[in-house]
Amino acid sequence: RVIELGLLRQARVRPVSGEAIRQLREHIAREEAAIAGADVGARSYLLGDFHVCLCECLGNSLLSETLRDLTARTTLTAMLHQSSEQAEDSCSEHVLIVEALERGDLEQAEHLMQVHLQHVESGLNQVRSSDPLEPLRQALASVSRQGAAAGTGVAGPPGKRPQ
Repeated sequence: RVIELGLLRQARVRPVSGEAIRQLREHIAREEAAIAGADVGARSYLLGDFHVCLCECLGNSLLSETLRDLTARTTLTAMLHQSSEQAEDSCSEHVLIVEALERGDLEQAEHLMQVHLQHVESGLNQVRSSDPLEPLRQALASVSRQGAAAGTGVAGPPGKRPQ
């Protein structure tokens, strides 16, 4: 939040170029294609990478590397927990941010980014408040079912484990 809102605030001094808007629109087109497809990893990566792309388009390569590292952490969580609907909403918010930049309304772009980041943060907080071991339980449940089907006794009662 501090990096992106600060960059947008700084952009008020220097207008966003037409080339930057073109790059952002191309990025959003890739996001939309990924959302329409079945590759959750690509979708999550592109939604997170929008923020890095925006940082680069605003001319700060040093902060874009920092943002890339921070974004990688949320991308992994998004891959596991973000619904298709949430991904579509996120992409729609990216569109609105770029439209505000294109109009030169940097105050509105900053406001839209703040709202967008609050939505992302809210989604991450929902994940945190759920059972953190649920993905592990699900993964082990399939192993347990496979073991039972193969007759290994893995899923059997305590004391009947293979030796």
